[in-house]
Amino acid sequence: MSKKICIVAGARPNFIKVAPVMRAIENARNAGGEMECKLVYTGREDDETLEDS
Repeated sequence: MSKKICIVAGARPNFIKVAPVMRAIENARNAGGEMECKLVYTGREDDETLEDS
């Protein structure tokens, strides 16, 4: 059974903090670990594509 990991990030500083975690997960997968990882980008709070609803 594989481990499932979901990482949530919203702005560039978050991606810088998440990068070492993503590398560690990739290294574990390359070493034979069964892991599924999803990176969810939430966007910035001042993103123009967000509605004021």
